[in-house]
Amino acid sequence: MLKLFKEGVVWYRTRKKESYKQILVGCAPGGVVVVWMRGAGQRVEIGRFQARETKIAMSDYVTGNPTAIQKDFFEALAELDPELEEIRKKKGGIEYGLWDSYRKKYSWRTRIEIPKHSFDNTSFQMFNGEMEELFDESLKKNEFKERAVPQLLDFIVADSKGKRTVWEFKYLDEEEIMGLYKQADPKQPIEIILRMNEDLATAV
Repeated sequence: MLKLFKEGVVWYRTRKKESYKQILVGCAPGGVVVVWMRGAGQRVEIGRFQARETKIAMSDYVTGNPTAIQKDFFEALAELDPELEEIRKKKGGIEYGLWDSYRKKYSWRTRIEIPKHSFDNTSFQMFNGEMEELFDESLKKNEFKERAVPQLLDFIVADSKGKRTVWEFKYLDEEEIMGLYKQADPKQPIEIILRMNEDLATAV
């Protein structure tokens, strides 16, 4: 974290260096805790931690109601969040290992094949919560990098007159994209290519 704070991050809109401005904490079923840092279009995973199960008296957990009963408390929470209750009812219940499967990384990058257009910017959000944006020198290099499977992809392309067009793929079908990455040869890097005709009217 200290290293990232010292390095800072450049914002695409201003091309000026800024500091990371947020420390985010996420919790997943089974006691998984993940920490990220976020700033100017970048979100970087700092670490994955494992909480230990412990028992807490309901009188300490629910302040102001020393007679609270754990069963009643969690039933009330389920009523407030119907989506959670639906997940619990599904076959197999909560998928405790799901989050860690999102953290698996592959070597990949994006690029374009569009006549008379240049690649101005690309950004992606991954299933593991990370975000990355490439432009200027980082996009010129456009190196293959170990990244989690993408959930969202953005391409900004510019024609010879400087007119920019944005292509956004939001949100990719989880089952389909995960399946494609799993089928890929682990020894070969993966390219996600946006192919269009010069008029941008037809994908090729």
